[in-house]
Formats: sequence, C-alpha cells, structure tokens
Amino acid sequence: MKMIASAIIFLNFLMVATALRFADQQDCTALSSCPHKEKLQPSGTVLEILPEKCLKIICVNGSATPRLYHGEKTCGCCEFRGALYPPGKVFLAGCVKMACEDGRWKPSGEIEKRCKQCEVFNDPHFFSYDRHRFDYHGDCKYALTQKGTSVTPDYGVFAQFQRCYGLPSCIHTTTFKDNPKLVIELAQSGLAPPNIFKILVNGQDYVVPEGSYAYRITDGGKPQDVLAWRQGDCLRMLGSQGLFTVDQASPACTGGGRPGTGGGRPGTSSTTEAEKRLRTCQKDRRSWRNLSVQCDEAVNSIEVNGQKAGKELNGSLVEACAFDLCMITKGSQNPKEEIKTWLGEVQKMTKERVFIQTMVAVCDPEAGECVDLPPSTTEPPTSTTACASFDCEIDIIFNPFT
Repeated sequence: MKMIASAIIFLNFLMVATALRFADQQDCTALSSCPHKEKLQPSGTVLEILPEKCLKIICVNGSATPRLYHGEKTCGCCEFRGALYPPGKVFLAGCVKMACEDGRWKPSGEIEKRCKQCEVFNDPHFFSYDRHRFDYHGDCKYALTQKGTSVTPDYGVFAQFQRCYGLPSCIHTTTFKDNPKLVIELAQSGLAPPNIFKILVNGQDYVVPEGSYAYRITDGGKPQDVLAWRQGDCLRMLGSQGLFTVDQASPACTGGGRPGTGGGRPGTSSTTEAEKRLRTCQKDRRSWRNLSVQCDEAVNSIEVNGQKAGKELNGSLVEACAFDLCMITKGSQNPKEEIKTWLGEVQKMTKERVFIQTMVAVCDPEAGECVDLPPSTTEPPTSTTACASFDCEIDIIFNPFT
C-alpha cells in the first residue's frame, strides 16, 4: 500500500510539474507578445508599416519597436509586399519599372529584359514561356499561367475563351487570382475606356483611380498587395506573387508575373473545324500567299520610335494574321470588307506590340534598380523549366469584336 501511495504521490508531482512548466511557457509567450488590434501578436510580427517615415513597428519580446530602413535621414519610402523601398527607381518583382516618388509608385511602362514572356496574341494564337508557338480553339476557361498543376491553384491568370467568327476562339474575360482569398475579374463591363477600368474585387465593384500613379486595390476598404494603374487605354496590375497583367481595348493587351506552370499546349491532340479550315486555305497556295502578302504589308507598314517589329514578332504576327484572314474568307458573308477592317486592326495591334518591344529595358544595379531580380542569370528556360527562376511577362491579347 505504501508503494502504491508513493507512486500516486510521485505521479501527481510529475503532473503538477508538467502543468507548471506549461503555464510558464504560456506566461513567457504572453510576455513576449504585443497587444495589437485587440489580439496578442507574437514576437517578430510586423505591427505597422509607415512608408512615409521609412520604418516598421515590430513586436520584439513584448515591446513595439520602431525599425528604420535606408538610413535615419531617408523618408518618403514606398511599400510593396511588406518591403520598403527608398525613393528612386526599381524593377518591382524583377519586371515592372517603377519610380518611388513621395511615398507613391509611379510606373514608367518599361519591362526588364530578363522578364520572360508568354503571349496570347490576336486570339487564339499563343507563345509559351519556352517560345513554343500554338493555337487554341476551345470554348472554356483556360489557365494562362498558374502555380503548379492543381485545378484550384493558389494564384494564376485565367481566360474565358468564347467563339468568334464562327469557329476560332477569342478571350472574352480574364480572372486574376492573386491568392486564395483575392480574386479580381477583368473586362466584365467591356474593354473600351472607361469600362476597362471597372473591375470586380471578390465580386465587389472597384474603379481604378485616374492619374499617373499606381494604387493599391482595396477589398472592403482594406488595402491589398496588388497595385493597379491606368496607362493610356490600358489597365495594368502587379500582384503579390509577382504576376503582372495588362488589359486594353485594342486587340493588344499585355501583362506579367511569377507563374509556375503555363496552361499547356492544347489543340495538338484533336482536329478542330478551325484547323480543317486552315488546312483548306493552305492547300490553295496562291490564295494563301495572297493572304500572307496582305498581312506582311500591314505589319511592315508600322514603325514606332524608329523601330519595326523584330524578326520573331514579325513572323508570328504575319502568320496569325493569315490564319485570321483564312477564317474570314471561309466563314464570312462579306469577306472583302471584313478583311479590310481586320487588316486595320492588325496594324493597331502591331503598333502596340512594337511599342512594347521598344519599352524593354535593362536595370542598372549601380542605381539600385535590380534589387528584386534573381542574384544571377541562368540558361534560358526550357519546356520543363520555363519560368522556374525568373519573373515572367504574360501577353494577353483581346479581340475587340467579341
């Protein structure tokens, strides 16, 4: 009996000691935490960011501690994704050139040269990140770029394709998913200004403010880590994952970001009616050459800032244009007039694409512009590693007739 009693007393002692240690740990955790917005925040948590003062208030062992960035005399910093940037120019997310002015971001329109591109141009023509060229003729929501291969990715850019000219597919609307809790829908009200600047943020109406600065999108009045701005007739956005997109009213529209996996190469395993129609056009070599010549003349008639379309861009635009004219000749009741109209749109699109070509820039490390770029360059991405090491630009091109 004495042994049993001793064992019970010893067991009780262990339980009490364990409870006391747990209580001490809880007390220590509470003591090292900081009360903030009616909650206890653990040590190391950023409680507030004050970009105009270039400082953060951080919980350090129970005390709200200010921490200055970029020197005591620096003020008017800009914030993005929790980081503070001093006044000056930088390529945010390694892609988009911005100037930090008086605590606000001012975009220049330039894109860093190493910002890799995938493109959807003159629907439904694609370039993947490894520059594989293909067409897509489906009628569904298509993942232009996303994280991984899940059907419910954490972030990505998705396009709703619908039929245009009878058979080909054209982008109708675009969804920008910044994170699982923030979904932005574009082009819901149309692509012509001012409707292009009316978007849905988690289903709620939001209008991108006028002006030359980039603004943080708000959801229910709470600022999000997504910058949006107007650039001419374009709407541009840069998200917390580095995704960068642009929508505009003409048949050209651009964007960029840090996606993980492209949407794939559809249309290679099945024969569509559009592909059959294309092969019919190509069999008539004289007719196909005539269409190609018209497209070549339209593309090469455009010059921006002394530049014409580069070799790859020229070839892809002419090829895509010939495809489009083929669809018109085989499916329109008034092909001559529609071809004339479409060639005019091809010229507008070419002008936009050549302009984008002229806006490619290289960051200056001495000026601090390259802080968001990878520390070293690697080999160009392949079909299996595309976009694994670089931020990327996504080109989304809308058809104005959808």
